[in-house]
Amino acid sequence: MGNCLEKLVKEAKISVTVITNGTILMNCSIINLIILGRTLHSKSNALVGNITTELIKKYVINKAFISCSGLSMPVGPTDTNEQESKISGNSFLASEQNFLLADNTKFDFKTVYLNSSFDSLDYIVTNERASKEWKEFLTEKK
Repeated sequence: MGNCLEKLVKEAKISVTVITNGTILMNCSIINLIILGRTLHSKSNALVGNITTELIKKYVINKAFISCSGLSMPVGPTDTNEQESKISGNSFLASEQNFLLADNTKFDFKTVYLNSSFDSLDYIVTNERASKEWKEFLTEKK
């Protein structure tokens, strides 16, 4: 879902500043792009490392759009890569409004590293309607 968001930003031709550790928007000349990173994680094509993890804390972020590898009750969003998980968690902490991007395959699936808690999420964006169980759980979490 993260790649879909980046594609939409390109197509919308809106004036925004994007802070990312991904490389997809590198050729998009209509946005102000800030790329954080040190080491390229080839599986996700994301830049990771302690520098990236710490740099994200130095920005004031209006809206954070973060994807995850899994989303489970009551754990929350998780990732398979420790560094990416830390970057996601710090992004949520630095942001005023948090959007979790999780397609239907991520629900009821958890991986090793916790990104954040449900308390730090404002919205969950997905491609299918949530089950009754998830709707009830998320309503309780507000």
